[in-house]
Amino acid sequence: MRHLQLAVRLPNFILALIVMLQCQGSPSLAVENSDFRLKEYLGRTWRNECVTFPLDAAQVRHVQAGHALLGADGEPVPYQRCAVATGDGIAVMTDLDPFTTREFRFADTPATARKPLVEETKERVVLANQFTGIELRKALADGQGPIVRIRLNSGAWVGDSTLTCEKPLTAYTVEVTARGPVYSEAVCRAAFGENTGWALRVRVNANEPVVLVEETFNVAENATRWTLDLGRNFAPDTLLYRNGRGGYQNTTWRIAAGEVFVLEPWLRWWERERQGHCFSLYKSAGGAEQPPAGAEPPDTLSIGAREAGVWVDPAIPGNQRAPSQLFVTKNGETLTMALPLKRGARKWMISTLNTQACLAGLDGKASAPGVLLPNKYLIKHGHFPLDAVKNYVLTWPGDQSSYPRLFIPKEKLPEFRKNLPNPERFTARVADYRQGKYGQYALDGIVTPTAAYFVSGDEALGRNLAENTLDQLQSGVNLYLNQEVQPLGVAPHVQYQIATSIAIADAGLAYEKLAPELRERILAQLAFLGYVFDSPAFWSTARGFNANPNMTTAVYSYKLMVACLIPAHPQAKAWASDAITELRSQLYGWSDENGGWLEAPHYAAAAFDQLIASLVMAYNAGLDDSLYSPRMKKIAEWFGKISTPPDSRLGGFRHLPPIGNSYLQEPTGIFGTMASLWKERDPEFAAQMQWMFEQQRSWPNACIGGGYPGMIGANGLFRGSNVPP
Repeated sequence: MRHLQLAVRLPNFILALIVMLQCQGSPSLAVENSDFRLKEYLGRTWRNECVTFPLDAAQVRHVQAGHALLGADGEPVPYQRCAVATGDGIAVMTDLDPFTTREFRFADTPATARKPLVEETKERVVLANQFTGIELRKALADGQGPIVRIRLNSGAWVGDSTLTCEKPLTAYTVEVTARGPVYSEAVCRAAFGENTGWALRVRVNANEPVVLVEETFNVAENATRWTLDLGRNFAPDTLLYRNGRGGYQNTTWRIAAGEVFVLEPWLRWWERERQGHCFSLYKSAGGAEQPPAGAEPPDTLSIGAREAGVWVDPAIPGNQRAPSQLFVTKNGETLTMALPLKRGARKWMISTLNTQACLAGLDGKASAPGVLLPNKYLIKHGHFPLDAVKNYVLTWPGDQSSYPRLFIPKEKLPEFRKNLPNPERFTARVADYRQGKYGQYALDGIVTPTAAYFVSGDEALGRNLAENTLDQLQSGVNLYLNQEVQPLGVAPHVQYQIATSIAIADAGLAYEKLAPELRERILAQLAFLGYVFDSPAFWSTARGFNANPNMTTAVYSYKLMVACLIPAHPQAKAWASDAITELRSQLYGWSDENGGWLEAPHYAAAAFDQLIASLVMAYNAGLDDSLYSPRMKKIAEWFGKISTPPDSRLGGFRHLPPIGNSYLQEPTGIFGTMASLWKERDPEFAAQMQWMFEQQRSWPNACIGGGYPGMIGANGLFRGSNVPP
């Protein structure tokens, strides 16, 4: 028997959580005659996920015959026919545990009949399951919107919608496009004249307290909008949200007149507290913002913005594009969210939840960190649904053993060790690093476990680095899959865990006795991070999903790290090219001919530190030689020229000037890195850099005030060189 991977039929498609299509069996699968297979690499517990698979001709015949689909335990699995990108497909609901495999196969027995998820009358269409529901109008009277009401977790029906337009409707229809048993779906289509339109697609998955909403619109009139009434028959008085301006704490707020919340798919930097991807509404018990112990918990209605990249199409001029911020306001007793209709699209979701479950993470406090239940559903359906992640390429052929790669390529290690001054600084710590867990800041500073390994090649240290790689990289993946620390895409400059996890993987993969299955897991998780950094939901300057310049440097530096670490990955060249193009643009666009940088000295040093590290990686990979461009020298000289005279308060040492958001008496260690990198190319310039390095106390980091991920784990190998000042 033989199996074909989807990559055979669909080039450049898979191996995320690997999906395999059966032709005639294979010894490579644990279960014979498997039609579909999912393999988990990301350490996540997936529950009740709607996953689609393309069908081959034989599988289409099974579906047409109404045959059952069985799981590995032989139990029938509900499925329904659907369209996928390549044609015919099926959708199934499935669970998947960390690092496990799940398989499905068609049987020749009939499938069990399942209850549909749709009810339909002459006037209405209702999509519902046991947890939620939505009712749609089949015809619109003046001012009416498509949504009649939403069913809450308790069974109560609330809400309404209105439509405001400059031109009258010329057409309106509702079509039920799926009836279950996996999901039900309906599409409302409206027209306002020739070449204008709005489509509202709603979906309810089986056993999920969620309504998925997708809109596309092409409406010229600026005043056209529809409004979702969130208060009718509900009257919520409390808002639950994650602070959108620093800290990202979960908190509650007593709803008052005026602006209540700003919903947006990508959280802008430091604009409002009540702003972000998700908000929730509930009616407090007895006037308290949280229900007292033993009280009947009220319903919570939550709205979340999905798939940020869909909301802003850079090809549409800004003045024609629907805004990506939706305002929730209270006017008298009315609580509404306005949804303008111009050109573009958006995806969002409605969750109907138990309030006590939503507030569990607060534990009676006014605010608390972490991610609460409404945000967990947003991550599941809006950021990382299994159906999307399974299409990531997480296994691939090619050279997967030639490590390290990033700052000191494997082939250059012998010469590097030979020329390194004072290697005993690093070898003296080898015994300390051979066992135990490393923290996320273990690679910060001069002497680090990775630096000690690159210098010594000690096998026991290499083994411990490999073990720590598994933990550190899992923490990096969890940073985005769980979002306990901050929402997706926010503040990349403080995501030091990411730089640690990627840099330690460079050393962990260099351990030649690493078990193949663990090497596969590490590579898969690195690839996942590559997809995250490449996603417009994480960062997109073209869409305005960006903040301070140095944050953009951080994102593209992380992206280049992954690309250089897994160069055989099918997307690595594209990731590297995109990152290098952006970083070169910063090099020549953010500095002038004299080397002056566009940010304050502190931010400039943070950005330049990562720019140096990125260009080192690109140079080592043979991708770009901007590292040794004259502009790099000019920028480094600029830092020297703006530094203070000797400061008697600091023993006569120099430091960066306290301009803008810079620390007082702040030194920088980038001069030491530049001295080491240029000592062969331009000894005179390297000597100047070494002198400035020593003038600034031979500072070990790029700046002060936190960890800086530039040459993370290898900083000490590129500072304190033997260049005479």
